[in-house]
Amino acid sequence: GDLDKDGMDNLAEFLAGTDPSNALSRLEITAVSPAATGATVAWRSAPLRMYRLMYSTNLLDAAAWRERGMITNTSATSLSLTDPQGVGCTVGVYRVECGP
Repeated sequence: GDLDKDGMDNLAEFLAGTDPSNALSRLEITAVSPAATGATVAWRSAPLRMYRLMYSTNLLDAAAWRERGMITNTSATSLSLTDPQGVGCTVGVYRVECGP
């Protein structure tokens, strides 16, 4: 089910460390900032979770997504990664996945 009707089922919310009864508790990117060394992507996080940063220039092609980095969180409430390939990128989309 999807108790809070946010489009993410209760199991996915449990795995991501979000509250399945609160639509405001969700895994989401909070900022994308250009930097000299690439694009820095920040998101809300939960303790004891592993996150994968993904990037694509084509939302219609599932095979177009490319991993840009992984990070394991021990206790922070927010994380960020810098995508070194993001230097000068003007078209594209990031997403963050939580999982093994």
